[in-house]
Amino acid sequence: MVGGFDSGMAKIIRAMKQRKTIEDAIAEYARRRPYRKIVEPDGKAALKIIEQPPIEISILAGEVIYQLRSALDHFFFDLVQRNGAPLTSKQIRSCFFPLCTKRPVDFGPIAKHNLLKDYQLRIPEDAFTLIEGLQPYNRWHDGHHLLRMLAKFSNIDKHRHLTTTIVTINRTHTIVGKSGFTSTVIMPMLNDGAKIYEPWHPEYWPHPGVEKQGAIEVEDKYIVTVAFDEPEFGPFQTAPIELMIYDLPTFIFDIGVNLRKFLT
Repeated sequence: MVGGFDSGMAKIIRAMKQRKTIEDAIAEYARRRPYRKIVEPDGKAALKIIEQPPIEISILAGEVIYQLRSALDHFFFDLVQRNGAPLTSKQIRSCFFPLCTKRPVDFGPIAKHNLLKDYQLRIPEDAFTLIEGLQPYNRWHDGHHLLRMLAKFSNIDKHRHLTTTIVTINRTHTIVGKSGFTSTVIMPMLNDGAKIYEPWHPEYWPHPGVEKQGAIEVEDKYIVTVAFDEPEFGPFQTAPIELMIYDLPTFIFDIGVNLRKFLT
């Protein structure tokens, strides 16, 4: 019989398989060059986003979020079931992995009983310590940020599609001198309406004292980045899609590996 651990891992793998589909959708969107450089009334150049990301990207991202959130729930159900079987139908409905973005007043060793006693759910002390340490309100490391995103986005995706109205452009301007030395200026996260200016390169390169070199090659490159714009996720409400399709699945996988010792 397949247990919650195995089904949870299968869901993570399913989420990871969506990476290529999402990458392809973003690549197709970027190929359409959804931006223009325009001249504003003051004579200055600006970046104009002329096409928002297609709804397909939001729907695919929602599927990733669903699979990863339910993977945690499968792990938790397996954990409870192995420590309190058989479970009533009411207990089964309450078996979801807790993700708290705000610290409960009494969350701690005593709160375990407050959290679980209403449904008579039992998990090992060490497992509870591990789960409490993962709660997004701790904000000790990037993992807490990722789980906070998962908690917020999974709730949003139940009611509406995730908003991909934020499209940023990463600009790189590169010049290559006659001797082969290269200078690149990076202008990241340019939003709709951002001013486009002629980038400044060091007068002397590779170091002071070297005669100024004439540029023989110039590359002005614009890279489209899709991100989610959700005020509920604030502060820094924009979340690059890379966090969702690369970092988050890997972190959920690591959680499953750490919980496995309580499931054997």
